[in-house]
Amino acid sequence: MNGPMGDSGEPTRVDVAASAACVRSGAFALLLSIGNLLLVPYWREQPMYTALAAYLTGRVNLASAVESLDDDPIWQKYKTSHETADSTTIQQLLGLQVNIAAAESSKTTPQLKPAAPSKNHAKASVGGLVPASPTGMSVAITIALPEAPRIAESLNSLNDSEVLARTRQVSNFFNFSLIRWLNKRGAFAYQNALTSNCTKKELELPHKGGKPAEFVPVFTQEALLNCLTVHDVRELARFEYPTISNPMELGGHIGPVIEVAPGSLPRGSLRPYVATLAVQVLLFFVVVYFGAFAREAVASAVFPVPGTIFGAFSRSPWTLLVLLLAILAPLCTSIVVAVAARKWTLWASVLFIGWAILSVCFVLTRRSYFGALNPMFLIRGKRPAKNAASGRGHRLPGNCKK
Repeated sequence: MNGPMGDSGEPTRVDVAASAACVRSGAFALLLSIGNLLLVPYWREQPMYTALAAYLTGRVNLASAVESLDDDPIWQKYKTSHETADSTTIQQLLGLQVNIAAAESSKTTPQLKPAAPSKNHAKASVGGLVPASPTGMSVAITIALPEAPRIAESLNSLNDSEVLARTRQVSNFFNFSLIRWLNKRGAFAYQNALTSNCTKKELELPHKGGKPAEFVPVFTQEALLNCLTVHDVRELARFEYPTISNPMELGGHIGPVIEVAPGSLPRGSLRPYVATLAVQVLLFFVVVYFGAFAREAVASAVFPVPGTIFGAFSRSPWTLLVLLLAILAPLCTSIVVAVAARKWTLWASVLFIGWAILSVCFVLTRRSYFGALNPMFLIRGKRPAKNAASGRGHRLPGNCKK
């Protein structure tokens, strides 16, 4: 029968269907909430992989710029006439102008048959003689090295303390490799500072406050460009060059991918942002689905009906507390993920999920379902009169008196 529960105490088919739908959607919402929590480590590690991408980009650009410099015919022409070209500092390389063309006029000019001078020309010349052509003149064309700004820019990108510190946190491999490369760079700079007095100031920038375990000191702009030569930069470009053999790092991004389990979301490897957004959107619809059937259950005159999920959890304050925490879990996990990700789109999804959760709580609170969680009840140990959640009897509808 589809009417109110009879004297037998058996729930109606509507009560059973609403309870089953709430159980399925609630369990799925809890699984999605756990998936949300599993995404938090990926978002916490995302700045490290962003720094690793910046470090790898700087190393690749530096090696490419040095290789282009060695193959540049302008630099090769300069090296042939300057034996100490490799000892040129990067600052000197930026202002270097190479003479790429020099044409000197001949000191002896061919004798031409003089033409008969005109009357005016004879008056202008001295003694009737034509002035000789100028000799000993040369034309020079100078040009700067286009690779010099690229080398300086790559060195500056590899002189970021935050990027280097976060790169060290990715793995022990990058930690040890980066430390060796930094030690090599420091050895070149300090050696040049002692031998050639390349800078009169401190080599490293002073750091205020405490230093974390992965702290990396960086050079000043003057020391970075004046205390590293072309030879030093060439050695640094080759030393500890990162080998990227992992297909994951050869793709469109650097960082771990998320393997989505079959049966919950579409199979495949998703980026953290796409996976998080998909979980948030799906979680919103699941909570709305739960709320729709919760309204069906609340519509019963004898809510909470024994034998249903709401009747089973209303037996004691502790089970009620567990159900309340389960209802609030999607909202809490969504907030945690949004804080870790720092994406405004995820905060927008938190607002929608929060609205759906609050609507469910409002529907249940209107029937005083969580009245047993009142602190006064916990102290007195007496159930409020409005929360008739017992399988031993039921509240009569309307204004009927028992």
